[in-house]
Amino acid sequence: LGKVYTFYPTFTRQDRVLPRAQGDYSAPVSFVHNCLSWGCQGFVEPARKLGVKAYGGGNSPDGLVPHNKCFEILQKALCTVYLKGGGAVDYSILEPMACACPTTFHSSYVHNCRLYDLLEPGVTCLTWSTEEEMRSVIEYLRIPANNRRIGEAGRERMKQVVWNDPDGFR
Repeated sequence: LGKVYTFYPTFTRQDRVLPRAQGDYSAPVSFVHNCLSWGCQGFVEPARKLGVKAYGGGNSPDGLVPHNKCFEILQKALCTVYLKGGGAVDYSILEPMACACPTTFHSSYVHNCRLYDLLEPGVTCLTWSTEEEMRSVIEYLRIPANNRRIGEAGRERMKQVVWNDPDGFR
């Protein structure tokens, strides 16, 4: 058929979004259940060597975080490192973007999921293909101006694409 449809889940947790910390960030985070089973296992250990906390249920090495703690973590995290190369857009992408927490992805993710309107590499997110590129992206986001620029651009795009009531999302 040659047609692709993009679906974004309703973002209903805007009341939980916390203002983003400036500067002194904690470790990068990844929120992926069973991250050792989703075809991303090759990047889990390299990410952990770079200080990424891999949270989630199942076999995710840093365990499950209660959902009510996610925004608190995202408020202070340097960035998110999304370890899956494909799959549907989910809250582990939308919640960081709502918080202006920069999101990073394997380079195949945007293409495989056809999320071109939301994820624009170098503008609303950053991408990587190798462990060295992942390291470079994380280091780039340690510079506060870069962190703020990517995070805020992601938040604004998420508001345009996903949230259709501009008065209800601040």
